Amino acid sequence: MKLIIILCFLSQFSFAENKLISSILKIEKIETVSPLYRIYLSTGEIVKSSNLKTISELRNHILKNHLLRFQIDNEHRLISFQYVSEASHFKTIPEISEEDYSPSELTENQTSDLFKSFRKGARGISQCYNRAHIWVYESKKSFDINSMKVFLFFTKKFIREHDYKWWFHVAPGAYTKKFSQTYFSVLDPFFASYPLPLSEWSHLFVPKKNECPEIDHYSEYEKNQEKESCYVLKTSMYYVQPMDLKVLEERNEIKNTWTRLEVKRAYRNGFGIWNPRSIQ
Repeated sequence: MKLIIILCFLSQFSFAENKLISSILKIEKIETVSPLYRIYLSTGEIVKSSNLKTISELRNHILKNHLLRFQIDNEHRLISFQYVSEASHFKTIPEISEEDYSPSELTENQTSDLFKSFRKGARGISQCYNRAHIWVYESKKSFDINSMKVFLFFTKKFIREHDYKWWFHVAPGAYTKKFSQTYFSVLDPFFASYPLPLSEWSHLFVPKKNECPEIDHYSEYEKNQEKESCYVLKTSMYYVQPMDLKVLEERNEIKNTWTRLEVKRAYRNGFGIWNPRSIQ
C-alpha cells in the first residue's frame, strides 16, 4: 500500500506561493549520521531541517507561540521561514451560540444522504480540519444534525518507519443505527466515495496490519509514541484542531459553540469562500 499520499494536511496555500502559515507544536531530532530534525506544525505537516541555527531560532518561536510563514520544498524540507504574528489560537471568542451538544443518531439512509450533501469544490490544497469543520457546520445549519469528528493521529514510530510527512488527519463522523445496533461511520468524501466504518477509514492511511486503538484523551497519543502506529479520538463537531483537544484536557475549556473566526477561516481556506452568507 502506498503510504505517502496527498492528505488533508497540505497547506491552504501552495508552497510555491511561500504562504504556509502555522505555529510549531514541537521539534524532535532524527537519529541519523548528520543532524536532522522534524518540525511538527500545528497545521499537520512535518517539516525537516538540518540547519542548527534555524532549529535554535524555531525553538524560540515555539516558546513565544508565534505564527510563522514557511517555504517548503516538495520533500517537506524547510527552505525558509518568517515571523508573522503572535498565535491567536487561544484568543478566539465564541460568537455563534448553540444549545447543549448531543450527537445525533442517524439511519443508514440519513448517513448516506448526509455524506452526499457535503459541500463540493474543496480546494485541492485545502486542509482536512477546514473541510471537516464546514461539513459539520453546514450539517447543523441545514439539517439540524449534531455530527461528530474523528481525529487520526500518527505516532513517532509510524512517522519514522514510513518517513511520513503528516501527524494527524480529521474527518466528520456520525452514529448510524441499523436495526438494533448502532455503529460509528466516518464521512470523508475527500478520500472515500461513501461512509466507512472507523477501522476501514483508518486503513486508507495506514496498512491493514496496523490497528489504530481508540483513545479518550489527547495526552494518550502524546505519551504513547512508540507503542502503536496510530490512534483515533472521537470528538464533538466543535473541536477544530488537536490544540483544541490539548486545551480541553489541560484547562478544561470545553467547546460547545461555533466560533465565527474559525468558521470564516474554514470557508476561506477549505473552499475559497471569503464571504459565506450563512454566518453574515
